[in-house]
Amino acid sequence: MWNDWIIDVLSDLGAHARSNNLPATAEALREAALVAAIETTSMSGRPPKGGPHESDDVSGGAGGRYRA
Repeated sequence: MWNDWIIDVLSDLGAHARSNNLPATAEALREAALVAAIETTSMSGRPPKGGPHESDDVSGGAGGRYRA
């Protein structure tokens, strides 16, 4: 699936939280990964909308989002 990476990132962050004794964070990330899996499964076959390659928005550090 085109967006499996999001689940991988959440899983990696959860592993890091567990190894650094952050159990509440690890649990929240586990739940977020489950939600992402459900959402991405329901979207399978649909192309991504508004990905960074399709947008003219540029993330700006602490200042938020800016128009390019």
